Amino acid sequence: MKRIDITDVLRSCSDLGSDSPSGVYQLTLTSGESFKVYCDMRAVDGPWTVIQNRYDGSEYFYREWDEYKKGFGDLNGEFWIGNDIIHTLTQTASVLRIELEGFPYKKGFAEYSMFKVTDESDGYKMTLTASTRNVSRDAMLYHSGKKFSAKDKGANVNCAISSKSGWWYGKCHQANLNGKYTKNYWASNSETLTTWWYFPGPGKKMSLRKTRMMIRPAHV
Repeated sequence: MKRIDITDVLRSCSDLGSDSPSGVYQLTLTSGESFKVYCDMRAVDGPWTVIQNRYDGSEYFYREWDEYKKGFGDLNGEFWIGNDIIHTLTQTASVLRIELEGFPYKKGFAEYSMFKVTDESDGYKMTLTASTRNVSRDAMLYHSGKKFSAKDKGANVNCAISSKSGWWYGKCHQANLNGKYTKNYWASNSETLTTWWYFPGPGKKMSLRKTRMMIRPAHV
């Protein structure tokens, strides 16, 4: 497949040709809504639209509701794409892939055959089904059915504050991928850290070196 012409309208990263480079592209939906996303063309079963990326702690993630709503960060670096965009992109059936890297360099993933986030009026409620993974615990599934919370607003503000993050909290979390970033890989058992229970293990909450969340249409 040839690389798509830059004048063509992209509805999703999947419209890009297989030899297109990973990078930032403009999407324009049938609704007329337009925004920029980062398309990963090389990850397994891609292309993917990256909705969260963390790898060095350069971006601050302990933010308020409106910042999580609109998105923040650098699409070529660390970022959260924004809850409004996640909602928009998951109105069609979507697959979610989460890639994790612990210290020192242990990698894991979890992939969900259905991922959906409702709109702001419903609290950006998130639902997941059917995972495949190589991590011992499906920590993300605990958060399915939960509404989003930030430190100033949401269904569970207390957990957002104690966990130093914006996320789909229950009481409070098993995955905290927007939590506090630390380069101290010995840090563990803290509610505030960027963690996935029992990964990289064996500690219950060990700090992560990298996290990335990506979505693609389920039919691809």
